[in-house]
Amino acid sequence: MISLPSFSFKKAEWMAPEVLRNEPSDEKCDVYSFGVVLWELCTLQQPWGGMNPMQVVGAVGFQNRRLDIPDDMNPAIADIIRKCWQTDPKLRPSFAEIMAALKPLQKPITSSQVPKPLVNRGQEKEAPSPVNVQQQKPSKPDRLSTTVESTDWIASYLTRRFGLGAGLAWAGFLAFGVVSEQIKTRLEVSQQETNTRVVEKEEEVVLPNGIRYYELKIGGGATPRPGDLVVTDVKGSIQGSGQVFVDTFDGDGNKKPLALFMGSRPYSKGICDGIETVMRSMKAGGKRRVIIPPNLGFGEGEDLGTGLQIPPSATLEYVIEVEKVSIAPA
Repeated sequence: MISLPSFSFKKAEWMAPEVLRNEPSDEKCDVYSFGVVLWELCTLQQPWGGMNPMQVVGAVGFQNRRLDIPDDMNPAIADIIRKCWQTDPKLRPSFAEIMAALKPLQKPITSSQVPKPLVNRGQEKEAPSPVNVQQQKPSKPDRLSTTVESTDWIASYLTRRFGLGAGLAWAGFLAFGVVSEQIKTRLEVSQQETNTRVVEKEEEVVLPNGIRYYELKIGGGATPRPGDLVVTDVKGSIQGSGQVFVDTFDGDGNKKPLALFMGSRPYSKGICDGIETVMRSMKAGGKRRVIIPPNLGFGEGEDLGTGLQIPPSATLEYVIEVEKVSIAPA
């Protein structure tokens, strides 16, 4: 097994699903991330605790899962978070709408809520001089207790209008740097589509390990590297019998592509070592027909469940199309 670099998808917990899938995105991906920070502030928990970044990418980006919202959370806050996490970015609120929703929840900070300074142990024996509270003139509240010094005007504005929590949420969001790290622009998607071309004549290519493949379409996107997430459509069958054991091509509109992390195990059902070997030389948008020998397939046979079994020493035939390559951020 090839271990992933430590920076691979290191901020996946706060990323929007379309960003994790390397799809075109806009400011609504920031709204999703803000919702995660808001959940974090309300629950005081690490988002997706106990899961590694690869699992988060699969859960959020391809299984449409979301963090659990506790039953005792303020219903208004819970509603804001759910709206921020809409799968369709167009259905997520704007930041102006979020601010309007937060305004009724604003609560002034009283003097009893201001943290008291800690007393040094060496000063405990010195009794403070008595103060006559009744003779003391009322003074203006200490602005440091209700505002955050920040060079970011959005954080400062949110803090002034909605209190420390809203300002910290925005500042924390910026600190995570999720806005620009993993976004693939519309221009890059357009270039991939432009550079992808259909092969007019199939020609057999034989690799030294015995794999044979035929180019059906040459991709114009990125080539996957170890640690990258590859989204692919696959149709696999047993050569000779023609029995199909995996098929994700969207023939009826209900099938979903497979997600594979290059260099990571275990594979999805029906995927073998030979498939990853072939994908190393493909590009996003490419499509191949591949013949996998038994030693790089399921040499001893494989039980795929639901009555599907690959017999021992079976030669496998695949049609594989690489849809997207999400390059691990540097």
